[in-house]
Amino acid sequence: MTNNTRIFNTPADEIPRLKWLCRRGVKELDIIMSHYLEYSFLDAPESEQKAFRELLQIEDPILFQLIVGKEKSPDTEQDKLLALLRTAIIDRNKKYS
Repeated sequence: MTNNTRIFNTPADEIPRLKWLCRRGVKELDIIMSHYLEYSFLDAPESEQKAFRELLQIEDPILFQLIVGKEKSPDTEQDKLLALLRTAIIDRNKKYS
């Protein structure tokens, strides 16, 4: 049996793997998750980074429901991050309207 667990020394070491996980089947999710990774992930507190990693493990239909606010995450940290993602979407839309 092989152990596929990777050990990353810093969050920056993990960026290539996270970029790959941000590639989603739903283009909107791809954009939202990639934007967070590129502009916010490295400056985020460790608890928020952990929540982001966990969100990337969720299937697209469920993740989409969480991001648009139709479902609520049972995890408090994920819920905080989802609120940040929603705010970022609204702010970006205001910029172009």
